[in-house]
Amino acid sequence: MKLYNVIKAYLVEAMILGGAFALGVWLTLSGYLLH
Repeated sequence: MKLYNVIKAYLVEAMILGGAFALGVWLTLSGYLLH
């Protein structure tokens, strides 16, 4: 059960980091295309 909590926390962190990275890439690309 402890391992499950560790994996769950890791997945949530990976999702947050991935989302932030994707958002940064998207903002950079849209900013580049608009200017």
